Amino acid sequence: YATELLAVLLQQNAPNQALFGEEGGVLALLTATSYYKRREPQALEEAELVENMYDCLCSALHAPANQTLFLKAEGIELMILTLKERRFAAQGALRALSASLARNGANCERFVDIRGFKTLFPLVGAAPPPPPA
Repeated sequence: YATELLAVLLQQNAPNQALFGEEGGVLALLTATSYYKRREPQALEEAELVENMYDCLCSALHAPANQTLFLKAEGIELMILTLKERRFAAQGALRALSASLARNGANCERFVDIRGFKTLFPLVGAAPPPPPA
C-alpha cells in the first residue's frame, strides 16, 4: 500500500518528483519492476502493487531530471525487455516508456539506437499488407 501513497504524492507535484529522483527513487523503482519482467503477479494485491509501481514511475518521469536518471539506469532497455515478454507488466512498461520519451531527445535517440521500434510495432498493430503487384 506504500506504492499507492507514493503514486498519489508524485502525481502533478514537481517538488516531490524532483526529490524522489534525487534520493534514488527512480533506480529503486526500476529494480522493483525488474522482478516482474518475466513473472506474473500471483494475487490481486500483487497485481495492484505492480500497477502502482508503474504509476509511480510514470509520475516521476514527468521531471526532466528523472528522465535523465532513467536513461542512465538503462530503464529504456528494461522497459523494452519487459514489453518483449508480454506479461502483466508490459502495459505499465509501455506507459513508462511513453513518459520517458516525452520531450526528451536523448531518450528518444537511445530508443532508436536499441531498435525499440522493432519491439513496439508488433504490439501496436499487424504488419501492413504487401503493395499490389
